[in-house]
Amino acid sequence: MKKVIIKIGLIAVSAALILASVFAVRSVYPWAKMFVIGPYPGDVIEQWEVANGKFKLRIERRPEMNAWMGGNFYSYQYIESGNEEWKELFTQRKDDPNPIERDRILMINEKVGFAYGIKKFAVTTDFGKTWSIWDINEANKTQTFCTDTAYIEFIKIDSDSTGQMRLRCYTYKAEPQYKFLKTNDFGKNWEIDNSMRAEKVRIR
Repeated sequence: MKKVIIKIGLIAVSAALILASVFAVRSVYPWAKMFVIGPYPGDVIEQWEVANGKFKLRIERRPEMNAWMGGNFYSYQYIESGNEEWKELFTQRKDDPNPIERDRILMINEKVGFAYGIKKFAVTTDFGKTWSIWDINEANKTQTFCTDTAYIEFIKIDSDSTGQMRLRCYTYKAEPQYKFLKTNDFGKNWEIDNSMRAEKVRIR
């Protein structure tokens, strides 16, 4: 019995060492990606950038590799003026490999800019030095915006710090439901906007 346990342990350790080696080599040699188990982002196939003189925002789109009918990864990034290294705000994956939606990164003025994907929203009010990130999945744990899956469809924020968010909520019903949220601090906090009718009316 002890011999069997020892053999199983040796096999498990060997497998772990092999996987660790593959991932280490992959970071150095691009050809090693073919040996990786599971999906991973490929090379950048599209990029969009906006700037205001103080900082920049950009989205990079990468294909999902090593996956059956893979989607796309969308990386939202920023860089402060004078810096050379881009920093990531968040990355989100979508099933449909759609082109970048350019209005998902916007500058309001020299101090304020924001970015949003299907699940997350990020905003800065100090020239890109610090960022607040709002996650619909996390927010839904304390405030029930949607009873099931929710996606951010559109966000509008004005220079006076007020704004609106439109959520597309998927439930057991065939047609998606819509919820509107509002903010008065450039999107650092959101709450239900009962003044808006949650129907198919675009707020662009």
